Amino acid sequence: MENEKNEFEIKAIELLDTSLSAPDKPLANNTIFQFDIKLEHRIGFEKNLLVVICTITVLDDSKNKTFGKVRTSCVYEILDLSKFFNDDEKQFDMPENLITKLNSISIATTRGIMFSCFKGTFLHKAILPIVDPQDIKTKNN
Repeated sequence: MENEKNEFEIKAIELLDTSLSAPDKPLANNTIFQFDIKLEHRIGFEKNLLVVICTITVLDDSKNKTFGKVRTSCVYEILDLSKFFNDDEKQFDMPENLITKLNSISIATTRGIMFSCFKGTFLHKAILPIVDPQDIKTKNN
């Protein structure tokens, strides 16, 4: 097992964007937050890189008011990334378990960055709960 090489390695973590939008009045201690999570994958075949861009938006309970947002990128080097490209169908087809693993790491990393960015603000208690990345709906553009 010691000689096995991981199928991927994290190469970079970047904070791309963060924003706050102050509420009209102070938030109650028992405020319930809603979270919108979006994941985007970008591929760099030439360097075997997959970039997972994770955007987490913090909303009020009714999802009508946006309080804040954090957007990060986690850059992974994946061994032989090109083997996941289907030339016949001209599409990228990675194993679902690998995608789930990378999405999970990216969400957890963004949760920590989000906590750090919001510390000491009115969103200090807006901690993203643990989520199953498989529950996030896939949308192809």
